Order: sequence, then structure tokens, then C-alpha cells
Amino acid sequence: MLSFLLPWRRRAKVAWLMERYVRALALYPGAQRVSYIGHSNGTYLLAHALHENPACRFDHVVFAGSVVRTDYDWKRAVGRGQVTAVLNYVATNDKVVAGFPGAFERLSLQDVGGAGHIGFRQANVEPPDPHVTEVRFVEGGHGAALAEQYWDDIATFVASGKTPRCLNRGGQRRSAVLVGRYPWTLWILMLSALSSLTWAIWQVPDKGVRVLSLIVFWWMILKILTRF
Repeated sequence: MLSFLLPWRRRAKVAWLMERYVRALALYPGAQRVSYIGHSNGTYLLAHALHENPACRFDHVVFAGSVVRTDYDWKRAVGRGQVTAVLNYVATNDKVVAGFPGAFERLSLQDVGGAGHIGFRQANVEPPDPHVTEVRFVEGGHGAALAEQYWDDIATFVASGKTPRCLNRGGQRRSAVLVGRYPWTLWILMLSALSSLTWAIWQVPDKGVRVLSLIVFWWMILKILTRF
């Protein structure tokens, strides 16, 4: 998570993806098509690779738990021949996207967004963009679309471009909708919890125990941010 929150680290990973893409083309020169399935930060990598590298080409693209901005210009990518079709899975309870990249988009901070929670605008206008299709909604949280029950649909779309039969599957959880609408409440709760725990540790009378406890506590927070 910490790497994801740092723009320069995200962009470094975009370059890494392009290196993998060029290597794949070199190893398989006879390949007719290259498609892409991305989850979470992987969706950011592809979206920005397309934006920054007009020469890269992907046939069918599948996004799950997307952290790309909802106003991403897929028409531009399709018009430049970079993408044939996009399938975006929107979850019922993705508070991770709603509360973090979705919040950044609402506050016009950084270059991430809430497409995994809200969807892409181009797929939800009249008439909808025929190149961008969404499944609204898959039941679950940030990794909902990675469940085995969706593998066949994803594989079929990648292989043939055929979209799943049932695209509309109920509605979103009220709690996720509220987090997406008022994301700062989640941040306030998290910061309040961290502040309260830090203050409680600071009240430990023994100075040695207090300092050691603070070091261990913030070491655990750092591990969560770098491992999650």
C-alpha cells in the first residue's frame, strides 16, 4: 500500500510493465494478440502504460478492483488502436477503492480513481461506449472478481471478446456507497484510531517500555503499509 500511495513508485512500475511487455513480444514473435487481466494497482499500470506509450497494443482488457479514474479516456485508446475491448468488474462492497483511490479522485489528488467502485463514465452514458462493458455488480470486496466462479467469464472474454451473459447482478452495499460518498469519514476514523493508540502507549509510566512499545507499534503499521 505504501508503494501504491507514492506516485513515483507507481510510475516506476508502469515502466516495469512495459519492460515485461517488450520481453513477451521478443520471446513470442508469432503471437497475434496480447491481452491483459489486471487487479487493483495492476489496472493503474496498464491505464498509464497506454497513455504514455502509444505504440503498445492490447486486445482484450479485464479490470478487477480498478483504481483507475472514472473519467479515463478509453475512446482515445481505442481510437489509437491500442485496445479492442474492456471489461470492468465493479464490486458490491469494495471499500478499499471507495475509501482510498476513490477519495483521491473526489478530492482531485494524485492520478488514481474509483472505477472499481463507481465504474467508468464511458460505460454509463447514453449511448454507452460499445468498447467498454461493465459487470455491475460482483458480490464481495476488493478481490471479489478474482473468485473462481468468474474465471470462465474472464477467460471467454480474453479469448473471444464475448461478454458475460448476466451483466447486472443486484446493487451495492449501503456501507460501501456511504464510504464512496463520504470517504473522509473512513480516513478520520483511521487517524483517530492511530492517534488514540499512540496516546494510550504514551501513557505507559515506564519510559523504556513506553519507547519500545511505540517502536513496535509503528513498526507494525509500517509492515501493514508495505505488505498489504
